[in-house]
Amino acid sequence: MGHGMSQQPEYESALAVFTAVEQQNISELFQNIAGVNPISFNADQLQAHLKDRLPPALIVRLHNQLSNVLHKDEGEKRGRNTHVWKEAFVVGLSHCLKGTLTQRAQVFLRLATDKEYATTAELVHLMVHLLNAYMNLMTFTPQFKSWNLKHDDESNKELATFLMEELINDNMDQYFEHDLERWLLRSAFVAHVVDYVFNKCFPISHIEDVHVHTMLQQPKIPYCRGVNWDETSSVLSLTSLILLNHSIPQQVSNQWKLLFNSNLHGASFATMLKLIMNKGPSLLIIKDKNGAIFGGFAPESWAVNPQYYGSTSCFLFTIHPKVGRYFPTGYNENYMYLNQMQQTLPNGLGFGGQLWYFGLWLDSEFGKGQSRAEPKCTTFGSPQLSAEPDFEVDTIEVWGVGAATLEGEDQVKTSILDKDPAAKALLSLAGREMVSEGLRETDATAHTPSEHNLHHE
Repeated sequence: MGHGMSQQPEYESALAVFTAVEQQNISELFQNIAGVNPISFNADQLQAHLKDRLPPALIVRLHNQLSNVLHKDEGEKRGRNTHVWKEAFVVGLSHCLKGTLTQRAQVFLRLATDKEYATTAELVHLMVHLLNAYMNLMTFTPQFKSWNLKHDDESNKELATFLMEELINDNMDQYFEHDLERWLLRSAFVAHVVDYVFNKCFPISHIEDVHVHTMLQQPKIPYCRGVNWDETSSVLSLTSLILLNHSIPQQVSNQWKLLFNSNLHGASFATMLKLIMNKGPSLLIIKDKNGAIFGGFAPESWAVNPQYYGSTSCFLFTIHPKVGRYFPTGYNENYMYLNQMQQTLPNGLGFGGQLWYFGLWLDSEFGKGQSRAEPKCTTFGSPQLSAEPDFEVDTIEVWGVGAATLEGEDQVKTSILDKDPAAKALLSLAGREMVSEGLRETDATAHTPSEHNLHHE
């Protein structure tokens, strides 16, 4: 990879992050893109290579990033403003695939705009493009093929807007590289999307560190079990499935199994309890008559109990019309509640709040529910989830998550790294030591290569 640039420190540093095999793969990939010209490639050639992976506008910006990644004065001498030479390709791939947070923030900014800062509209637009690419790239995976869910631009925009909430400041509309760097550190899911897309666009890596690469390069979509899609459908969209699966603890995110669907199994509270009790961690998803979609995650089996129970892994969420996740505040431990056939206690299923005033409540008289929050649920800090405080049910779904568990052995044991699993890789990128990692018990259901055979069972 010569041409008078091979001694440039930036190039040498970039080359050093790749193994010998990866360096060879980069050379072959460069030649495939460049075609008959072994020295460089232009924007049209990059378009031809990535046309099935990225939208045209993003490919143009990516070409500009690659062609100008080296020093400007050198680029002007060699014409790199219109062509990507091998040295620039290596440096650009090192930033995209194995870069520091600062380098990845630089790439993200350049994909959003040509200016030194990006606006909210530009960042949301970029995030929608990246989510579309992410979804399209997943269509070839066995996990994706086990589902039959809608995927549209509107749900992508809702998710993109939600993901931007940690960055967006109502008092400003200019976001610089350092703003994006802090955001990528906090938003592990966004970092995962970007990493997954780039690794699929430029597949040069040989997985050597299973724990890091599996988290970042595997899609956040589980295998679906126990569903005949010719007989039923789901209120979930592909984007909501991915977000929820990213939100639950890592060790139960490898597969989902349908336990109950009111349209399939009938509008009966007794039937629902029969099908969901003692089945391990689960997600309750409700669509009300006004079209709002919301629910909660139960990290333990549902069981009749006159008192609240559960753990800090519980959370509530909204999917439509607005995406939101609401984790425990620490104010109280009123996580899960299930009771029936009592005269002095509430009969039904609930999350959060207090007796008679739940953050989310399904009455044992099937079809009725409540979401109380004035102004917010004390347990989860959640607002009113449903369109109205008292709602009527349109559809209820309950999904069991994770490998099948024995009764009494289903409690989810997590750390903050499990709630946001790709954060482990980001901590590595930031040079942070994961002190708690060595203190965990071994978990047989965690992400390992063997999980990829689940769909054959």
